[in-house]
Formats: sequence, structure tokens, C-alpha cells
Amino acid sequence: MSRIATGLGLILVGGFVLIKGGLPLALFLVVVGCLAFYEVQQMTELKSWGLMALNMVAYTACILFVLWLNVWVTFVIIGGAFVIFITEFKRKALVFRSNLYLNNLKFFLYITLGFWSVFYIRSMDEQFFVTTGLVFMFVAIWATDVFAYYGGKLFGKHPLSPISPKKTIEGTVIGIAAAMVFSSLSLYIIAILPYSNEVQMNFFVIPALVAGLIGAIAQFGDLYESLIKRTYKVKDSSNLLPGHGGILDRADSTLFVAPIMAVFLEILMGILP
Repeated sequence: MSRIATGLGLILVGGFVLIKGGLPLALFLVVVGCLAFYEVQQMTELKSWGLMALNMVAYTACILFVLWLNVWVTFVIIGGAFVIFITEFKRKALVFRSNLYLNNLKFFLYITLGFWSVFYIRSMDEQFFVTTGLVFMFVAIWATDVFAYYGGKLFGKHPLSPISPKKTIEGTVIGIAAAMVFSSLSLYIIAILPYSNEVQMNFFVIPALVAGLIGAIAQFGDLYESLIKRTYKVKDSSNLLPGHGGILDRADSTLFVAPIMAVFLEILMGILP
């Protein structure tokens, strides 16, 4: 029951601040991001309270002021961070653990780039386009998460990765398929249905493929957080969210999807007439 109540609360609060945007969304992201840094401090060898406070201050400044910076410089940083994450995933081991500052920088980028990207997307100029994109993204993430979990419990037989033995190939396929269906339907309801009763079937092809890609990246983000927890031998990142674990347990997919979605939307808005 606590899982359902917490989930509904997150959807209501998260949906409200996404709709409002601006300062309400920024303050919400500052809170969840700072809580995520607290979880990292508790899980890892980065035990310094001073270092955690520095991370929180720098993170807050990035959320509130980084939109003033050259966006393509930020996107290059995103690319560099993902090279590190993918390297760790391939090695099935976290790098930089022996270096306090590099290890801290990696976790700083992991949390900051993910939450900053949500704020950046919401702050883009084309509001209808952006709102539709955010709904599309989060529907894909949530559909993948829910259907991969229950699909795996019902039909899962083949492990997806030794990083997280409970995740299955069958569950992942079901989750990605669900993302393709529900995200395409959400796009149709929001962006097409109010303006036209005529819909060609090929309208769904490209959105479904994009949703499938988001679902795959979401699973990768989930596995990456599992690698972190496996490395530090913890079940959940914290117990801040009753029935759900911690902030990182709920945001793991978003932290990977949002930066890539920000780059994708920026490129798309640049090439559309």
C-alpha cells in the first residue's frame, strides 16, 4: 500500500512541477538532487559531509544558472560522462574508486546532468512541443519500468545481465514494447487527436521507434544504478521513499534518458522548419 501511495504522490507532485516549470520545477529538482547526493554519500566511500555540501551547492548553481552557458559545451560534457558510464558498464565495475576527486566528479556528473536535462528540456522555447516531448519521454520510462518488472515476474526465464540477475530478457522486451505502444498513444492523444480525426498508421512508426530507444536507454540506466548498488552491497539507494527505496532507485532511468532526450530535442528543433 505504501508503494502505491508513494507512487501516486510522486506522479502528482512531479506532474505539477513539470506543468508549472520555472522556479517550482527548479526548486523540486534542487531538493531531489540534493537528496540523491545524500544517498551517494551514505552508499559510497565519499563520506565527507563537506564534500557533500560542496556537491549540493554546485548542483544547485547548475540547476539555476547553467542555462546561461553554451548548450553545446554542456552536451559535450554529457557525451564525455556517458563514455565513462558505458566503460563502467562494459567492465561491470566502477572506475575512479581509488581517486576521491575523480570518483566524486563522476557521481556529480551522473546526478547533475540527468536532473539538469529535465529542467533544460522544460525551459526550451517551443512550449507545446516541449511539453509533448516530456510527456512522451516519461510515459516511455514509466511503461518500460512497470511492464518490464511485471513482465519479467510472469514470463522471465533468461537473465538480462549478471549485474542484475532478477532482470530478464523477456521482461525487457515486454517493457520496451509497452513503451512503444503507450508513448505513441500519448503523443496521438495530446498532439494529433485534438486537431484531426484522420490518422495514418505510418504516423506511429517513428514515435514508436523513438519510444523503443528510450525504453532501451531506460533499462541501461536501471542496470547502471544496479551496478552502483552491487558494488557497494546495498539493496536500495536509501529508504527515503516508502515502498520504492531511494531517489536514485526511482530516477535511475531518467538520469540516463533525459540528457540524451535534451540533445535529441535540441537537434530536432534546429532542423525542423
